[in-house]
Amino acid sequence: MEKEHIRTSQKNKRVKELHWKTQQWKTHFQIMDDELILAERLLDNQIFRPKTRNIFERIQEYKIRIKKIKNTKKALLSDISIHENNLGGMLNCTDNECKLIFYRNHDKLRTKVDSCIENFQKLKLEIFNYTDGILHT
Repeated sequence: MEKEHIRTSQKNKRVKELHWKTQQWKTHFQIMDDELILAERLLDNQIFRPKTRNIFERIQEYKIRIKKIKNTKKALLSDISIHENNLGGMLNCTDNECKLIFYRNHDKLRTKVDSCIENFQKLKLEIFNYTDGILHT
């Protein structure tokens, strides 16, 4: 009986850890929402030197990339929600293969989330570096 209680306790701990990580991902995406709004407002403003070479094309490219990141983020939030709802099933796993499936799914999702966040960080830095040099002061 004691072994069963320890196993259940360990499973609960693992599920809580995975759930906590999914909460972190959602928090990162909430912060990203605010940063995306800021980046879009910056690009939509008429605060740049008007005769900057290829400014329109560059800004349009940034807007397209922002839209792609928003779409990716939206899909990932859906995947995170599904993953989060499925985590409870891990408590019913009786063998290691079953648990391994949950961990693999979690790792695949983590890779996608990390990639999305990293792509956005690079884009944000690129936008800020570019616009800093062409601000109308």
